[in-house]
Amino acid sequence: MAGTAGVVSLGAMGVSGQLQIYLPDTAVAWAGVGLLVTFSSGASATATVEISGDGVNWNAHDTLTGITTSHNGNLQYPVLWVRLHVTVWASGTVTLQVIQARYN
Repeated sequence: MAGTAGVVSLGAMGVSGQLQIYLPDTAVAWAGVGLLVTFSSGASATATVEISGDGVNWNAHDTLTGITTSHNGNLQYPVLWVRLHVTVWASGTVTLQVIQARYN
């Protein structure tokens, strides 16, 4: 079973709203969290996915940093928040989609 935890898009330089990673039930066997960054056709931008344990202090994701084309990644270790940071923008839209899956 999988579900979308959230989607944010930016069409300019800036920081998106934060998306909360949903981990409320310890009885659920979580299978993972996928991070999909998509650049619209013809987009010219540079983006980084940022992660946080408290929604205040942010770190760059280990592999989704300074990207200029669509990329996929995941969360190997638990975090509570993710967001998209577009550091350079000339055209197009960058979208971050968070997908969570569980075993039961």
